[in-house]
Amino acid sequence: MAVFRNSEDLGPPDAVAILSGKGGTGKTSISVSLGYLLARCGFKTLLVDLDLFTRGMTFYALGEYPQRVETSLVDLFTENEARERSIRPVLIPSAFTDANLFLLPSVAEGRDSPADLHLSRDFSTLEGFRDRLERIIAGAVDWYGFDYVLIDTRGGTDHTSIAAAYAAGSFILVTEADKPSWDMGRTLLDAMDAAGKNRGGQVQNSGFIINKSVLPAKAVGAYLRREWVAPHLGTIPLDQAVIRCFQQDRVPVAEDVSCPFSRELAKILRKGFVTQNWTEGNLKRLKRVYAPGILRLLRRLAGDDDGF
Repeated sequence: MAVFRNSEDLGPPDAVAILSGKGGTGKTSISVSLGYLLARCGFKTLLVDLDLFTRGMTFYALGEYPQRVETSLVDLFTENEARERSIRPVLIPSAFTDANLFLLPSVAEGRDSPADLHLSRDFSTLEGFRDRLERIIAGAVDWYGFDYVLIDTRGGTDHTSIAAAYAAGSFILVTEADKPSWDMGRTLLDAMDAAGKNRGGQVQNSGFIINKSVLPAKAVGAYLRREWVAPHLGTIPLDQAVIRCFQQDRVPVAEDVSCPFSRELAKILRKGFVTQNWTEGNLKRLKRVYAPGILRLLRRLAGDDDGF
């Protein structure tokens, strides 16, 4: 049974896991920024922080506010909290997202450190973890009516990342523009393929994003398209301002839509997420987001704007 479905035939997904073969590729910045844009376009969007160990999305998205979290995903998957419990999505406090962006947080205030995290035996297998995650997401979508679900995962071939892709039904692979990242990406794809063949089922490979690139975009994109047999959604150049934003819990698309990261992410959004369900109003919202950025870009090119 083929594991990867042809995304060009199926069209963009409304639920997707953001994967990477290794840590540090910038998938969390990309996941949160895509969520910000989808919410700004008028879609009720759910972010899921499934990196239960580093928990970067929770602190990046909530900043000073994780103390508001009563129940987290760690509570639902750890050994002492494996019983059925409900979890409430947390509204991400940002005027940019028009109260459309929510988070299922990985951790609540005062919980154990990642070094003390032990998954329950019930969720120590791909099937068990996937089934539990599917029920959690389905419950949130049924109750809140989300239009999009983006799952941020742990880098590597951990079974939680593979389970996330199968729970969502589709995935996007984020890679850096270097051979170790490509090799680890290939390892992840092979693990996905083996999981599908051994356990049955299919998952949609929606494409890959090259991040923090300093290499020729077309050549690298063409190479990985052949190697990974997947659509190339876009190449984001190395942008130091984005790294500063992440360190300060600021989201680039809400700060400066004219920066290279934000401009390329708009293209990725159009290529990977826009469907026939998008109304003219949704598209106009996206255009209005980037209209001020175009003017700022022109000023920057003229030497009249210092950027961030």
